[in-house]
Amino acid sequence: MNAKDLECFFETRPAINKSAFCKEVGISRQYLNMILNGERPLTDETIYKMTEILKKYGY
Repeated sequence: MNAKDLECFFETRPAINKSAFCKEVGISRQYLNMILNGERPLTDETIYKMTEILKKYGY
C-alpha cells in the first residue's frame, strides 16, 4: 500500500468520512492529509494501524 492507493480508496468511496476513519485508526486528520499530499511518508506502523479499518470498508 502507498499514498496513491490510499487516495484511490477514498476517491472510490466518497461516503467514508476521513475524520471518522482517522479516529478509528488513531491518527490525526492532518497527518492523513500530509500522507495523501506526499508531505509525510506512509510508514509500516501506519499501514499496520490502517489495515483492519481499510478491510472493514472494503479495501
